[in-house]
Amino acid sequence: MNIQNKNIEENITYYFSDKNNNEENNENSTDLSDLINEFEKIDMNNFDINTNKEDAIFSEIKNYELNYNIKQLLIICEYYGLTNENKKIKTMKKNDIIFLIIMFENDMKNTDLVIKRKEMWFYLEELKLDKFMKKFVIW
Repeated sequence: MNIQNKNIEENITYYFSDKNNNEENNENSTDLSDLINEFEKIDMNNFDINTNKEDAIFSEIKNYELNYNIKQLLIICEYYGLTNENKKIKTMKKNDIIFLIIMFENDMKNTDLVIKRKEMWFYLEELKLDKFMKKFVIW
């Protein structure tokens, strides 16, 4: 058995162990075929989609709460055309604006627009990170 011990400055120790086929497998080792068999046994019909949907919505809400200010949320609303529909949106509280965005983004008929918006926001962030291109981004 070949064991390597590595110490990191943060006082973390980890071990790598190489096993030969002749050695007995201990209870912690897992074979890839075992994992595949276990995965194939999962019954996807009993998989609760609603729980995952609720988790996804909760994480979206937290993302908007923590990573966006009201001005950025209003820009998202403007992109979606929500400011045209609701003139009072600029006086709403942050949580109400987030709720409005989440409701819009989770409507299936808006999927294409939501994907396009998220893609454009990604490109904007990439441009702002580039030393040369960031001077052209007015945002």
